[in-house]
Amino acid sequence: MQGKLSLQQLLLQVHHSINSNQLQSAWNQCQQLLRHHPKFADAWVAKSFIAMRTGQLEIALTSIDKAIKLSPNQINFKLNKVMLLEQSGEIDSASRLGAQLLDRNVTEQAVLKSLTAFFNRAQRYELLEKCYRKLLVSEPNSQELLFNLANVNLFL
Repeated sequence: MQGKLSLQQLLLQVHHSINSNQLQSAWNQCQQLLRHHPKFADAWVAKSFIAMRTGQLEIALTSIDKAIKLSPNQINFKLNKVMLLEQSGEIDSASRLGAQLLDRNVTEQAVLKSLTAFFNRAQRYELLEKCYRKLLVSEPNSQELLFNLANVNLFL
């Protein structure tokens, strides 16, 4: 690994390999990056993503947990864990973590929309309703959100 590249540049190389579907190369680069910089949370996220793509869900979960431990306020890391738990079939654990994110007063639209999709797939209608209500705070006249909220209320 070139010593003069910044951590972000090294991570970009990993992402480039992932995007080129060169997962073994991405894995090797990421492992080397983590050997030299074990406290670089974004590299743990990349490792988690690569592991998920290659079907190594336990490694993916362990890696995302390390990233969360290093950067506990990173909501996107926790959202990634929700999706990994879902993929692992751990719907109850994923729902609990998703609910915790909602209780932390998450307002980012992309995160809320991802949680909405997850809660819909998981048929967690009370949490889904909560997501729609939070989304409506920033888009109070959204016909789509109002319609979806009305549909969810049919299941409550």
